[in-house]
Amino acid sequence: MQKQVVNNIIEGSVAQSQRSSTIFDSTTRNNPSSVAFQRLAEKSGFKAAVRERDKPGRTKAYQKR
Repeated sequence: MQKQVVNNIIEGSVAQSQRSSTIFDSTTRNNPSSVAFQRLAEKSGFKAAVRERDKPGRTKAYQKR
């Protein structure tokens, strides 16, 4: 009986997590910065796109914050 209760709690949490993941995935995938990243990756390659995306974090001014 307890095993069933625990399993039901976990299964409910998994279902909720999957629903949230779907919403967050569609939100982040279709925003302007994500679309720009995808286009840059197609044009210049994935490593170049990541380098460009992470560029602000590599400046001294940004690192001091």
